[in-house]
Amino acid sequence: MTAVPILSRTQARDTRRAVVYTVLRPIQHNRAMQPTDVRISQLIPPPSRPFADPIKLKRHGPFDWNKYTPIIVETDGMHFWIMDGMTRVENARRAGVTVLPAYVFPRK
Repeated sequence: MTAVPILSRTQARDTRRAVVYTVLRPIQHNRAMQPTDVRISQLIPPPSRPFADPIKLKRHGPFDWNKYTPIIVETDGMHFWIMDGMTRVENARRAGVTVLPAYVFPRK
């Protein structure tokens, strides 16, 4: 049986950040990729987080195009699943925005 290390809250948080950074880093530095406009009505939230965190919504304030960065979605050609940006989507929806720029990747 393999021993599983027990992490403190800080270690667990830092580990999650490292994993997310490692996964998203190629996307952030890929200057050739251009965002595509996606209708908010077509977006499907991830099953693990079907709604935006109310605390984050309050902390980020109202939607502002000057602060906005494109969301990340996956598609099978018909549906778009949100991979990153649930809070931005909800803030935009509340502000009446109907189309958002997104980095779109094929679903595996």
